Amino acid sequence: MGLDMYLEARKFTSKEYFNPELYSKLAGAIDKPELSEFPSIEIKVQIAYWRKANHIHQWFVNYVQNGKDDCGDYHVSREQLMQLQTLCKSVLKDKNLSMAVATLPRQDGFFFGDTEYNEYYFADLQDTVEQIQNVLDNYSEDWSFSYHSSW
Repeated sequence: MGLDMYLEARKFTSKEYFNPELYSKLAGAIDKPELSEFPSIEIKVQIAYWRKANHIHQWFVNYVQNGKDDCGDYHVSREQLMQLQTLCKSVLKDKNLSMAVATLPRQDGFFFGDTEYNEYYFADLQDTVEQIQNVLDNYSEDWSFSYHSSW
């Protein structure tokens, strides 16, 4: 039990960009071997994961979910990911505690994890910087992103 956080990438492939061989393999894997008149596929991939990083979760709640902490699925723009990454880098630069408290504060919650500003807090920030960089480097503009959590 505890706070689990997921970032996913989605990409829709329509008939005009369609690879029938790939479709056949994917369709066979889900036991739907026939091609429809309008074949399309939405690919969804988990691209980042955090566990009990309550300060990162609270950033998503505040800046992506409009303050709703409801385990819903929310669209995240590339710009929002870059903002979070920049913020994490700023706090990490000097490990400034007052900046950390003001910009990425820890949050209490049901099994949300540690509320101390310790090495785990800063490790979560570094992990966030690296995960977002991986997303930005490996997923082009034609992918969309979403965030959700569970506990």
